[in-house]
Amino acid sequence: MRAFLVLSAALLLAGCNQTTSQQAIAPEQSSTVATRSHVKLPAGAACTAEIERFRTIIDSDLETGNVGEKVHASMISEMRQPESQCAAGNEGGSRAALAAVKARHGYH
Repeated sequence: MRAFLVLSAALLLAGCNQTTSQQAIAPEQSSTVATRSHVKLPAGAACTAEIERFRTIIDSDLETGNVGEKVHASMISEMRQPESQCAAGNEGGSRAALAAVKARHGYH
């Protein structure tokens, strides 16, 4: 009986010492590409700071997997309205449009 236990333990430990390497499965590459608008936002404007802050948040949420690629792309697309309002000097319109984007996607 003792020999059986020793042999079983040896076999179990031998299984832990595999010499073959296993390749890690690479994550699937992103197929959805979100294109940012090329609107030049006014430096120092409050709407510029708010837009940049929200971009940072949604980019981080994409990287961490808290938001999917399609939702991120949708938000980037929807950001064109607050960006164009901000670029035109319409702080109030930009802030309202940004608040609407945030509300639609559950950001407060």
